[in-house]
Amino acid sequence: MKIFVTGGTGLVGSHVVDRLTSEGHEVLALVRKSSDTRHLRERGATLVVGDVTDPASLERALSGAGVAAVVHAAAVVLSADGEWAHYEAVGVRGTENVVRAMHAAGVRRLVHISSTAVYGMGATKEPLTEDQPVMHDAPRWNHYVREKVLAEDVVWAAHAQGQVAATALRPGVIFGLRDRNVTPGVLGNMAHPKGALIGDGRNVVSHVAVQDVASAVSLALANPVSVGRCYNLVDPARRSQLELYQVFSEVAGAKVPAARVPMFMAIMLGRAFNWLHRVRRRPGPVPADPISVTVWGSDGPIDSSRATAELGWRAEVDLRQSVAESVQWHRAQTGRGTASAPLPPDGAVGAV
Repeated sequence: MKIFVTGGTGLVGSHVVDRLTSEGHEVLALVRKSSDTRHLRERGATLVVGDVTDPASLERALSGAGVAAVVHAAAVVLSADGEWAHYEAVGVRGTENVVRAMHAAGVRRLVHISSTAVYGMGATKEPLTEDQPVMHDAPRWNHYVREKVLAEDVVWAAHAQGQVAATALRPGVIFGLRDRNVTPGVLGNMAHPKGALIGDGRNVVSHVAVQDVASAVSLALANPVSVGRCYNLVDPARRSQLELYQVFSEVAGAKVPAARVPMFMAIMLGRAFNWLHRVRRRPGPVPADPISVTVWGSDGPIDSSRATAELGWRAEVDLRQSVAESVQWHRAQTGRGTASAPLPPDGAVGAV
């Protein structure tokens, strides 16, 4: 098939391109002028300059191109300014633009990359299934949850109206090569003298390797049963926050922080850091974000048995391998062993 991928230079999007091109599909990747596209060119993807916030660029890309399906992976993970406007413009309005361009071009098949964050980030005893309602009343500061919930609303509304034939994939925290969010945050937290885990560290952090997310995309595209369905994607090994840090410690040769910070205090600190970052107009992502705090501090076991039963999907990539690839790539990009970031972990929201 000829498949159009948004967010092609991001973590998930780039691995989707890897998977689809390796299977012989023709891939068109949406890229911005400022993006590093070397990897996509090496994979033989056709580069389409544009942006999900620019409807005209999407219409040009899809009109008359013979595209059979769209994989929508573009979204905001952590915004540099921390403002809701950025999440909304890219994640929500951008999704509306993609759906409209597909409808105008007569392209119906859509695989949308969502997140387990749509369930919210609270404590739960039983593993969450896809039957769990999404959280429409998330705290107003939790822009990532709001973005992902509202983006899915757009997708399912278009699906109900017959404009697209949609599948939504909901991965947990994503580890892997070309990760610009989770790995820098974890390494920075371990390197910082005031680094700490959130709570007692025993909470389950549902996670998945990025290659396994790309595998699910391929399976969903190939299986008509996935149309109109959503699928959780997590490693069935329910590892705690502490266990994940221990894997990073072994791979990176860094110490797991000894300190522990209660969730409510970490969120308050994160919001304060967020505000100071914007007031001082510092470049780059917020060094300590309450969204990251809730991801790492919440107790969120997730059930992904539907993906296994209906698509034959399994989490096959070894966690240690995935973390090692991510750490190695990060060090090559930064030229140093760790990134500097104050408490708490930065960028640990892994949807895209």
